[in-house]
Amino acid sequence: MSNLMVCLWLGLRRSNRRLVLCLPTLLVCACSQPAPAPKPNSVAILPIRAGSSAEPIDWLCRALTVDLIDAAGTIPSLHVAGPVSTLAAAEQKDPGAALNVEAILRTEIDEKGSVFKIRLQLLRASSGEVLGKHEMARGSEEMIRVHHEIAKLLAAWLAKDAPELPMKSGTADLDAHYLYWRGLSERFRPGGKMESAIEFYEQAVQRDSYYAAAHARLAEARLAQLRSGRLSPDGVNKARAAARRAVELGQDSAVAHAALGAFLLWIDWKWAEASLQLREALDWQPSNAAANQDYAVLLTASRRFGDALTHIDAASRLEPLDIPVNQSNQWLRLYARGWSPDNARNVPRAPVALLSALSESFAGNHAKATELATTALQDGLESPIEILHAAHVWRSAGRQDRAAQLLEKFNGGGPLLQAAASALRMSDREEVIRQVRAAVDQHDPNVVWIHLLPMFDSLRNDSRFLQIVSQIGLTADEKSSVE
Repeated sequence: MSNLMVCLWLGLRRSNRRLVLCLPTLLVCACSQPAPAPKPNSVAILPIRAGSSAEPIDWLCRALTVDLIDAAGTIPSLHVAGPVSTLAAAEQKDPGAALNVEAILRTEIDEKGSVFKIRLQLLRASSGEVLGKHEMARGSEEMIRVHHEIAKLLAAWLAKDAPELPMKSGTADLDAHYLYWRGLSERFRPGGKMESAIEFYEQAVQRDSYYAAAHARLAEARLAQLRSGRLSPDGVNKARAAARRAVELGQDSAVAHAALGAFLLWIDWKWAEASLQLREALDWQPSNAAANQDYAVLLTASRRFGDALTHIDAASRLEPLDIPVNQSNQWLRLYARGWSPDNARNVPRAPVALLSALSESFAGNHAKATELATTALQDGLESPIEILHAAHVWRSAGRQDRAAQLLEKFNGGGPLLQAAASALRMSDREEVIRQVRAAVDQHDPNVVWIHLLPMFDSLRNDSRFLQIVSQIGLTADEKSSVE
């Protein structure tokens, strides 16, 4: 039946004209209206772009982007892509897809005469629909907390509860803040130097010794140096002091708690306190990728594998384009008993053949393990940890000759990995114990893995080894994760 045949003529007259209601047509119109799309639950804060400014402000834009990501990460129930991946996705054709988020925030800043004009636009990543748009002008002093202001605006656009932003970690000293931003920019700049970032952070805390955020970033940078192998008693003490000071001043700062938690985990091996600090960081900022990964390390070392995998997944989702993070997560998955080749599909340069060989070796399938280890050798082993694990596969299969051949190429990696290599070579046990003690005395970050690495299984009944293990807070009956 046509629409015309079911139209109802109503005897209503208005200005001598009949009002016609065609019910089917109205019903079709009403039914064709789509339901409003739900508000996004994930967002990427794309790198802030500098517009026309009298002076180059790329450093300011980069640092403000990182601070804004941290501030947005405190918004309840919102997934915020991490800074490393966000900066890496800046030039991609579809950054939303690359970061696997539902919305993207674009920001542009012009600076003229110490006045900053800021233009914000929140877009749905899939369609380009504008979800929010705003312009503001702020003076230099107001820029100190502008990331808090933008985070609150973002929460309103996404219909989220207002974030609980840190109020104790900032500064009122504009020069100190700009020095902090210079350090933050250097820390995240492609090719940036950690030493330069540390110099800027130190200048910032010299200007304002109560500047919690600068202390936190200083501790973070100093820990990165220690973990890169630049170990020294002075470096350890300075990193510890900065981390402690950051939390003392910034009890409501996720970055401060994450920095102290990481130091306690990697350098001081104070497991309970590290857990407390990292959980505090994640309570304030669930989207903190570094805190998620460090907590996953702690949980793996504590043999809480199910919980560890949850935080490994979170770190990978938050930083999908951070190659070092995702390579490290492959090893974490292996020791947390949650690795499969599918996990490594999108991770560049992941040693898939070697990880597969180890998985087979741990399961007792030594023939398949050595076959895969041969493939790994052909692909090339790039790091000391890869060489050690390949040698372990061969030794576990009863091929000490092949293990020794591989270890001829082993060099570096710090005192604990040197001890692991000595154990694989079946060196004098006294020498292995001496190297393990040296690793603990030097605060070698790799000591975190001492009771997980299978290279040390032959020592686990040695009273001297057990005494060292207990010294770093692990129970005497701990065994490797390989059973």
